[in-house]
Amino acid sequence: MSKKWICEVVKKNIIANIFFRSIRYICIVFVFMHLTSCSGMSSDEQDRVTVDPFDYQRECELDESQLDNAEKEAIVHAQKYAEQFSISPALIMAIIRQESNFDPNAIGDAGLSIGYMQLHWSAAYDAGYRSSRDIFPNFSQESKDLAKEDWPINGLEKDENIHYGTGYINICYNQYQDDPIYAEPLKSTVSCYNLGRTIGPSLRNETIYVNPVVEFYNDYSDICEASEVTFQHRPVNTHYSSASGRKARWVAQSGTSQHGFQG
Repeated sequence: MSKKWICEVVKKNIIANIFFRSIRYICIVFVFMHLTSCSGMSSDEQDRVTVDPFDYQRECELDESQLDNAEKEAIVHAQKYAEQFSISPALIMAIIRQESNFDPNAIGDAGLSIGYMQLHWSAAYDAGYRSSRDIFPNFSQESKDLAKEDWPINGLEKDENIHYGTGYINICYNQYQDDPIYAEPLKSTVSCYNLGRTIGPSLRNETIYVNPVVEFYNDYSDICEASEVTFQHRPVNTHYSSASGRKARWVAQSGTSQHGFQG
């Protein structure tokens, strides 16, 4: 064999060796960067519980030590009806923050939007509210008239307001979860809650209402603590995980929701 041929073989082997070493080095760097990124996550992000806001099974409960006094007044009722309607308390609290900033006596929309969740009598009626004086058939005009008269008083009761407000969230979800405007159950439901189920989801309230509520929902989801208690699931298609960073802010005036009011 000639020296020239031997030199060529050695040269090729050296080049191949350098190539494969380079590939291995690149892979090592990639893995290292990935591990560094994961290790840089906060413990809250690593331990976060993934919860579908519309299939809440008490996978987590809000950490009350991170709530202010006004929020603590509401969370008792929010947790109660979260379990009844299988809706995340983080979503209920987010809507309350957007609607009234946790003022149970808030009144808006010329006196039509009442309490924590700024609920109209017609929305409360759809969700099952009836006047204690009501002896008339369901959905009769007489029954509706009594509800309209009594809701401005009854709706200021914290438990009543969150009960029927959460029930109305559930109605909006069931009716519009597959709506194509947002193609996302969370945003569709929140938009519908604001505008009313007779109108349904719309992009017109995305910036001023939907996005702030979703951010608040993410904020409250961040302070969920895992719970060992679960109950029977209801089937849904989409699951959500929370984003990071709890933000103490309020961006709306009370009385923002219309609920498709019908006089």
